[in-house]
Amino acid sequence: MAETAGDLDLAAIAPRVSGKQGADRMFVVGRSGSGKSYLARALLDLYDDDKRTPAAFRARICVFDPNGTFDYQGRIVHDPTQVVPSKQSPVIIYRPSLNRLAAEDWNEALKRLFQVKGRILLLIDEFTALDTLFGTRRLEGGNYLTGYMSRGRALGKAAIIVTQAPSSIPLTVIRNAERFAVFDLPLEDDRDRMAGVLGRYTTEERDGKVVRVDLRDRKALGKFQFFYLGPGLDEAVRIRVKED
Repeated sequence: MAETAGDLDLAAIAPRVSGKQGADRMFVVGRSGSGKSYLARALLDLYDDDKRTPAAFRARICVFDPNGTFDYQGRIVHDPTQVVPSKQSPVIIYRPSLNRLAAEDWNEALKRLFQVKGRILLLIDEFTALDTLFGTRRLEGGNYLTGYMSRGRALGKAAIIVTQAPSSIPLTVIRNAERFAVFDLPLEDDRDRMAGVLGRYTTEERDGKVVRVDLRDRKALGKFQFFYLGPGLDEAVRIRVKED
């Protein structure tokens, strides 16, 4: 039985860069204003390239910010050849210029992150911006979205995928994730997609009684709440993001 969480323990839900199965992938989904970006920024604060940082979260960071709206401190770049973080710039915010939105440009950015030595935490804020890489499209040198999400696991390449439209994302990509945070989704197709991933129902204790909660019911989540499913859990749990 799942229980409503109290204080949010970010370290308990965040994707590992180094773990038993290699680097993790996490999906954070929900409508604009639901709290998903707040959670994404809070998760990023766990990661650092400093030796004092726990090994599970020791990594340099790259954020793909195609809309230019993700508020986080880092070096802003506009060209896919500049996305690799360094000791001098351990956090890179990639905001591609208008002439750098083609599939080949996204693929180049992912290729550089995939091939560079060292652990990387990649956060993509609005994953559907990369939709030109979805599916079986052939690209010279290979599709590095597929490479990063699958083979990158063994290379210490972790990912946090943020989107408003999970029904637009191929299941082949979603299946690579171990962790899911699902905020309010206004469209039924999106709720159905995520209920198919997390399971349609979870159970909670209310007033001493066990009740079944339908994850497809939009009224199931309150303000800034999300359902979380990850390693060690048999069913989704409800968590509330606590804003400062």
